[in-house]
Amino acid sequence: MKVLCEAYSRLKDQTGVPLRPENQPHFDLILKERELTPETRDAVVALWQDPAIRAVSDFQYREFYDLADNINYYFSSVNRAAEHGFVPTFDDVLHARFRT
Repeated sequence: MKVLCEAYSRLKDQTGVPLRPENQPHFDLILKERELTPETRDAVVALWQDPAIRAVSDFQYREFYDLADNINYYFSSVNRAAEHGFVPTFDDVLHARFRT
């Protein structure tokens, strides 16, 4: 999510989609935090619902930053992944791939 927030900072004029004002605190938190806490989890969930962040995650802007194509899977699963004692499922492992 940090990559998407940084990309939004650079591309917001190009996308023409403003960040929802209620998500500004979440945006700021993601840019400064480094760990997945309950607060950052909530920020990720809120920002992933924001049309501005979704616009930046669109394929047409991926040339400006490095973003895996499996982000939909992981951002949709962030509540489960942030649970104490999380153990990845087979699907989690299958989706965890890196570009070569």
